[in-house]
Amino acid sequence: LPPKAPPGSTYFLITQAAEQAFLKAALRGSAQARHGVLLLLPEGYFLYPGEKGRLALGKTPGLERALAMRGILLAHGLELKVVRGHQPLTL
Repeated sequence: LPPKAPPGSTYFLITQAAEQAFLKAALRGSAQARHGVLLLLPEGYFLYPGEKGRLALGKTPGLERALAMRGILLAHGLELKVVRGHQPLTL
């Protein structure tokens, strides 16, 4: 589970599986942070060198859970970013 953020810091978390316990710990951990970002890399994101990204359809249970909590996460200062294999990484 993610640790608490130091006061006034930027809280940056990267995960593939957004389990309920992880999301709750992220909410608690981001309480003192100045800004928080939760970067979710769903299953199928990884690409081998030289491999081109392909469209990923469907949602894993962890992705569904995180998207359902997007408003709560944002209200606590934790912005949710979801990156799929066919998308460039932009923060």
